[in-house]
Amino acid sequence: MASNVFGTPVTDATLMGMTEYHDKPIEAVHRAKVALEMKNSEGKAAEARAFNERVQEAIEKKGVKCLIYNATGGPLKLITAFEYTGCVSESPYPTVIQNGQWAAFVHEKIPNASSAAVIYEEIHGGGRQFVAGWSQRDGIFSKCYAEIRPFGYYGNISNNTLREALKNQIEGSVFTHICDDGEDTILSSIGNTALPTYEAIFTKRTSWM
Repeated sequence: MASNVFGTPVTDATLMGMTEYHDKPIEAVHRAKVALEMKNSEGKAAEARAFNERVQEAIEKKGVKCLIYNATGGPLKLITAFEYTGCVSESPYPTVIQNGQWAAFVHEKIPNASSAAVIYEEIHGGGRQFVAGWSQRDGIFSKCYAEIRPFGYYGNISNNTLREALKNQIEGSVFTHICDDGEDTILSSIGNTALPTYEAIFTKRTSWM
């Protein structure tokens, strides 16, 4: 497990140990629901935040402290990251986030702005892609953006048209954004401070509504 992912994965075995799921068929929606209910369990959310605080202090630079929580019901893999302004700090974007885990990283401002997007894809199931983007510039309101795409949408990472279109969506957004396509949901927000926290939760629509 990477050093910047936190929490015990929520799997079928987790649910089979719970009374309400004993001897019942378990599907992704059930794993997603339990993962969302357990997003603060084991102190994992606090550990992820503390990790980002340590990184922020160590690099002695301004940046956006990013947190992504996977409550999709299965593992996610990193497809690509678009870095428009600034760069990820010494801890890279996690390549895999298991269901029920927080990912934490700091995106440095260079010189006074941080703007980027990460794209994660389901390893199992339909391979849907979850997109989380943010923008923070000194003296300007923070912004965040989220979208859900089908398998392969961002498969060609050299596609500048997609890259720039996503950048425009981020810059045209505000400090909170919910993407709900009827099946999956992304809940995202960013603080409007000089050293904000950006948070995105990937989950199933039925898990939170």
